[in-house]
Amino acid sequence: MTDTARFLKTVQQLPWFAALHGATQNGLARAAVQRSYNSGQVIYVEGEPAEFVYILESGWVKAVRMTRTGREQAMLFLRPVDVFGHIAVLTGTTYPGTVVALEPVSAWAIPASVILDMI
Repeated sequence: MTDTARFLKTVQQLPWFAALHGATQNGLARAAVQRSYNSGQVIYVEGEPAEFVYILESGWVKAVRMTRTGREQAMLFLRPVDVFGHIAVLTGTTYPGTVVALEPVSAWAIPASVILDMI
C-alpha cells in the first residue's frame, strides 16, 4: 500500500477529515509525513512552537505537563486514530504539553501551514 493510500485510509476514520472533498484529502496526503517513534521517545515538548498536527496511525502515546513542583501530570492518553497538536496549531500557541510514545508509534505529521491554508 502506498503512503498516500495509508494516509487516506487512516484519515477517513476521522469524521472531520472524512467529510473533506477528495481533492482536499489528497492535498493533505501529499503534505503529510509519516513518522515513527520508539517507546519513550518524545514527539514534541511542552512550549515548543506548534508546527505540526499529528494523526496517530498506530501505537499509544501520552500527553503530560510538568507541575510547578516538578511532578509529571498526565493530561491524556491517545490511541489510533486520534489527532493531537491541532488545538495549538489552530489557536496559534505553543504545544500545551509534552507528548511521549508509550510503545512503538506510527503517526502522520501535517505541517501547520498546510492546515491553516486549508482553513
